[in-house]
Amino acid sequence: MRGSSKRQHVLIVHPGALGDVLLSLPAIRVIRRVFASHEIVLMAQNQIGRLLQMCGEINQVWSMEGSVSSALYGEHPALHASIRKVLSRTTHVVGWLSDRGNRLSRNFRNLGIRHVRLISPKEAMLRSRHMSERYVETLEKWGSRFAIGRIDFSPLAMRGARHVEGVCNERDTRTVFIHPGSGGPYKCLPCETLGCLVREMAGDPLVRIVICEGPGDRDAVGCLLGVIGDTPHGMLRGKTLEEMSRLLTHADVFLGHDSGLTHLAAACGVPTVAIFGPTDPDQWRPLGTHVVVQQGPVCRCRTWAQVRECRDHACLTHSVGALRVAINTQLACVSSMHA
Repeated sequence: MRGSSKRQHVLIVHPGALGDVLLSLPAIRVIRRVFASHEIVLMAQNQIGRLLQMCGEINQVWSMEGSVSSALYGEHPALHASIRKVLSRTTHVVGWLSDRGNRLSRNFRNLGIRHVRLISPKEAMLRSRHMSERYVETLEKWGSRFAIGRIDFSPLAMRGARHVEGVCNERDTRTVFIHPGSGGPYKCLPCETLGCLVREMAGDPLVRIVICEGPGDRDAVGCLLGVIGDTPHGMLRGKTLEEMSRLLTHADVFLGHDSGLTHLAAACGVPTVAIFGPTDPDQWRPLGTHVVVQQGPVCRCRTWAQVRECRDHACLTHSVGALRVAINTQLACVSSMHA
């Protein structure tokens, strides 16, 4: 954590995964606009917080995995003097989470913070459909200055994009990043479908395929590699979110499922093909007109338990031809911009 200034602070508490936090960016930007003279502190997963700090979206990071979070949830919070100093200058707390028992909100108020708003973006009382709009709607209790109309997309400001062998484009070639994983296998295409797509695209000498592997993608990537065999491809694995965000600037098109990495690619401004199955793109699609959603047949499962147990996966019966058309459409848009 960087040393705090003498300015007042707003604390945002967001325990969500990468995609959830990126969908809250419009709300974070509303907070930044309304509290332009304040320091914005984000308590989130450490890598996610560091990414947003690197991009200038927030000023400070407190790790959800650290001692501050556990102390704030305690019966009698024992906080380091530096943390108490920041909280003594904090005027507002926004927490996108359920606070059963009101312990967290009570602790914040006992620390002298008058304006505390802790609410899950999935709360039934919210009217909006898309999650980005629901995050903004949670702020309306504090007045009309927090309300905005249509949410406009602007990409994260990447810094220091670096060359990586096998990733950067050669002249007249286009690079397609493919992410075979997601937060759960029930969101993923069969590896045979994805493998067929990779083999077809790799047959084009003007296209370079790069496969991305996140921390939980070992099985999905292993399955895909088993299908494509010796098909030429690059590989990205073991990268931090900061590193991956820079590397994404080398992609002409990104293809992935409803996952944090797909949301990151879209947030970085990369033309994105987002594959949806059991999740609803009207609620969860990444932001931006540069995102093309590929949705299969409507999921027939009524609960997440049924989704996880489903063996049919009819909602993920995307055709290789349709996926190829979506990627080629995005590549054509990239080519026209460079013409």
